[in-house]
Amino acid sequence: KVKNDESIRLKFDSWKDYFKIYEPEPELFIIHTYLATLVKLVIYFKLESNGTISEKKITEVINGKYFLSYGLSNFVEDDFFAWVLHPEIVDDSIKLLHEIAKKLSTFDLSQIDEDAFKEIYEEIIARGERHKAGEYYTPEWLTQLILSEVLKLWYEKHQDIPRILDPACGSGTFLCNAIRFLKEKVSEGCSASDKVLNKILDNIFGIDINPLAVLLAKANYILALGDLIKENISITLPIYTGDALKFSKNKFGEFDILIGNPPWIVMRSIKNREYQDQLKNEIIQYKLLGKDDVHLFPQMEMATLFFCKCANLYLKTDGIIGFVMPRSVLAGTIQHINFRRFEMP
Repeated sequence: KVKNDESIRLKFDSWKDYFKIYEPEPELFIIHTYLATLVKLVIYFKLESNGTISEKKITEVINGKYFLSYGLSNFVEDDFFAWVLHPEIVDDSIKLLHEIAKKLSTFDLSQIDEDAFKEIYEEIIARGERHKAGEYYTPEWLTQLILSEVLKLWYEKHQDIPRILDPACGSGTFLCNAIRFLKEKVSEGCSASDKVLNKILDNIFGIDINPLAVLLAKANYILALGDLIKENISITLPIYTGDALKFSKNKFGEFDILIGNPPWIVMRSIKNREYQDQLKNEIIQYKLLGKDDVHLFPQMEMATLFFCKCANLYLKTDGIIGFVMPRSVLAGTIQHINFRRFEMP
């Protein structure tokens, strides 16, 4: 009903701009809207103990005013998915969302954790659609293994809490595991919950280019914080929407540890020619390929450039990086020889 409305078209086009790697279909915007709505409602029921929601309150949940009044200053921001509140369709939308909310209210959401959002995302977003964007599932055991390895290396030489960034955080699996670890670590020397909360917010950051993934990561961050979140305590969640390859050092400062699962996608699969050309220039700049080897560019894994550039942009000189990399990068592939030398320009 509203797809030709100028304000809706602007939201759709702005959402689409984040998907430089491939051209998403309009149907994906609908799916993302549904998932974003579901996440907002679930977090509402998690924060509210009475298990009910009025039609008026639904509007405030969808447009983010409820979370703002609760103290979550940026849980919903720059939201492309609140278009369902457009005046022409708002009455129908609220009725529909109220039915969804009533169904949700029959579940015990007090024990919900971040695994639920990840499973819902992977169930609803087709695997092929996720792989087009270079998104691959990271098993929980692998996330915990990488995190334990990098933290072991860190604490061999340091006593303080490390600053941690996942520059392709997806739904926030690495971040949530880091939060669980730091909650335990910080609590050992500090009994005040507000100090523990501030330590976590100051030290665990995420970035993702997918606006829906960022909302999921923020929701999971809230779940991982658990009882540390109390109403009327103002919190800014340190998770940001954008291309990690385009941010500057000045935005976040430098980090002690980079963790995560970078985009797994070969360059020939990137449909945006302008973005592909930008990446080609940076691959040469980082000496992953020489100018005489540009014929190998279509076979290059974007993960290699992501690894090198994120290390350059965000990692301290003596920092640690723990990424899940495609097997082809570590095997005998000729196009990745320079990467395997780990010689930063």
